[in-house]
Amino acid sequence: MGLFNRQQAAAPQSAHEALAQVPQASTVDVARIRRLPYAADSGISDEAFAVLNLALSGDFDAAEPEFRALMRSGSEPDAAFAMGELGVFLTERPQGSPDWVEGISLLCSTMEVPYRDVVATATWNLAEMLTHADDEALRRNGDGYAAIAVQLEEKTALLVSAERAIDGGDESDEIRRRLDRALQVLDEGSGYWHRAKAALSIFESRDQDEPMRSWFLEARSSVDPDIWQELLSYYVVQGMFNVEGGHASVSSRLFGDCDGACYYQSPYAGCGTCARTLDNFNEVAAGMGDGVYPVLALLDRSDEPRCIAGVALFQDAFTGMPRAGYAGDLWTILSRGAPMVLGRIHSDGELYFSDSSVSYDGGDLVVDLNVVPGEYVVVVWVATPQAMDDTMRPLALGAFSGDLGQRLAREIPEADLAELISGMWGKPDLMVHSHMMRVQEAVAADNWEADREDYYARGLSWIIQSAEAGGEEAADFLRGEPIDFDDALLEAMSRRGLRTLKASWWEPTGNAPTDDFCSAVVMARDDATSHQQLYDLARHPSAFVRRAVAARSDLPPDLLGDLVTDTDEIVRWHIVVRPETSPEMLAALADDPSIEVRAAVAGHENTPVAVLERYAGERRSSAAVASNAATPPSALLHLVDEPAPATRAAIASRSDMPAETLVVFASDPSPDVRRSLAGNSSLPVEAQRALARDEGLWVRSALARNPSLTDDIVAILARDPDDLIRSTVADRENCPP
Repeated sequence: MGLFNRQQAAAPQSAHEALAQVPQASTVDVARIRRLPYAADSGISDEAFAVLNLALSGDFDAAEPEFRALMRSGSEPDAAFAMGELGVFLTERPQGSPDWVEGISLLCSTMEVPYRDVVATATWNLAEMLTHADDEALRRNGDGYAAIAVQLEEKTALLVSAERAIDGGDESDEIRRRLDRALQVLDEGSGYWHRAKAALSIFESRDQDEPMRSWFLEARSSVDPDIWQELLSYYVVQGMFNVEGGHASVSSRLFGDCDGACYYQSPYAGCGTCARTLDNFNEVAAGMGDGVYPVLALLDRSDEPRCIAGVALFQDAFTGMPRAGYAGDLWTILSRGAPMVLGRIHSDGELYFSDSSVSYDGGDLVVDLNVVPGEYVVVVWVATPQAMDDTMRPLALGAFSGDLGQRLAREIPEADLAELISGMWGKPDLMVHSHMMRVQEAVAADNWEADREDYYARGLSWIIQSAEAGGEEAADFLRGEPIDFDDALLEAMSRRGLRTLKASWWEPTGNAPTDDFCSAVVMARDDATSHQQLYDLARHPSAFVRRAVAARSDLPPDLLGDLVTDTDEIVRWHIVVRPETSPEMLAALADDPSIEVRAAVAGHENTPVAVLERYAGERRSSAAVASNAATPPSALLHLVDEPAPATRAAIASRSDMPAETLVVFASDPSPDVRRSLAGNSSLPVEAQRALARDEGLWVRSALARNPSLTDDIVAILARDPDDLIRSTVADRENCPP
């Protein structure tokens, strides 16, 4: 017979009898149950989980006999697991039916198995049955079972009981502890896990200043979740994009760089320097900063579904989610945050999600959605802090058209964007970015090598099949921005037959690729490829092949002259960044139409001084010019008032600038500029004194690491209110005791 009776108690004859036979909660020995081992730790078999997955997929008729077989002859953990799960599924049948009555009986029997997790699940399911009964006594018994399930830390009980308590007005510390524990035991990324994050946000918002807290509590519940079910069908992950400047954007066209760095405005207010406007562009901080983020295409409920919205998810929002699924599942994620309308943009049929600058290099990935033309309401969902002493940060950035967009615009309360954002990710000294290695190739590979065994893979399969057939719907699955594919990705493309691709998809230059350009790229990278073969490949009609040639470290010198005039800007960029590129070639590219190429010229150590001085005078690629040690300090003096903080920061970091210029930067409004100045080894004492009392923690932290500080400045920092700064200067020989 084993450690427990595998045969459930005799099934009673009515629903009331079934519930009445449930023992009183007061008789349950909770202390004994808490000492029991977990079935999960005792070895539930893959076979048992396969039966459960079969039932969850909707084929319970096939799963039921398998559950019963495990109860009869499976291992002790499998039998206990099967008994509890079969009881749960049977109680989903109509109340009072023979199956439902048997399910109650099975759950009662499961209370006697020797495994804590199985008993806890049965306890919670009995509680749910009892609390919905007509009889008051049965409902009281259900409350008792619910309390036991919480004591046993049954994951669903922890979450649902906390949600119900909050709905009843209970926001006590006990409920918060219950939610914290739920997050620990729930499967990360599951729907329940996101629900727990959403409930916990109420407590996390307490630590925020006004008006952020009041706004958050009002806005988070402002949107009727039913609109997602009414107006949307599926979501499909259209692709991943990389952020390397801390901010992400949604726009209706692609843009180059902006000398005024307008793409870091929060809230965005338009630009008079570049082509970005309030009608075609908006941006936010990318959650916690740099990273790789998915973009979801949201489809409507028409007979031929159309994309009417796109959403980029930040932080940990997409953890555990499938590549395609029901749009309603997305609401579970968004409910963790509070929505804020940023503005409206007009699209002629495309939306782009990208790093807000789209200017770091030609390898950055941009996700392009083919959408219904029209006006799109831009909404950011803001989540509560992920760390102590942090602020609310964006959780998702979306653009919504049609009825969905109008509903959101009506239901989301109006907000003072400038005031709220200035207290969140718009704080002057808030760090929202980090230094990343190049991730573009890995992201591109991930876009292609998505898990095709996913339960909802039909959405992804549609994209792949459409692309292979040359369908315009998938024409930008991997975006039209130039991408450096690695060999693994090329091989994956070849396996799928993607050897000949439409020029509009793969060739932004308009050059038509020849058959199997994937193999040509692999050959161009192969160390065994001869120089003669490289000459041939350098004239290949596919820009991707020529880029692979230009990127080789052993490129024959006489090929440089051929490739420096290539029609593809990425090929020219590869030539510019090579350390052996001559001053004459760099001078020839000084007026290149590509801003990326000109920036590379401005930063090259071999660029003639005359070119650098001209760039500085014309305020072109100013940040790169200021960072180039070959640029004379005298050429930079008129750039101290440059609007772009990156340029001023580069000048402030140079030790060869005049002292009077460096002193001016000590009062610069940008904390990034003052932080760069603080690390300057030639920092004048007057500037040291000003920065030692700077309100920015990161500014003072950079100053504390400066080796050239005078004794009196070290003494000031030794009394700094921040522990990190005091500890940084503590080991200096001139630090006072």
